[in-house]
Amino acid sequence: EEEKRKERTRIRKGLEDRFQNGASVVRGYTKDGRALFLNFPRTETSWNEEFFIAGNIYTIERALACTERNTDGEKSKIVVMY
Repeated sequence: EEEKRKERTRIRKGLEDRFQNGASVVRGYTKDGRALFLNFPRTETSWNEEFFIAGNIYTIERALACTERNTDGEKSKIVVMY
């Protein structure tokens, strides 16, 4: 149990550090009501592959949740280009 708590704390701290600089955000909607996921690599202050991927997955999930709420559950497709 203690190991799980330490691991969750490590992940939470890593993601907090990742999001602190505002490099990835969900802001605004398209004309069709789909949320916009914006990524600004130029604002990255450090690089950690694990938290870069985990942070982007989390942000994409939030964008999908915003889209689902805004379109009354309409199914959507996403395009991710890196």
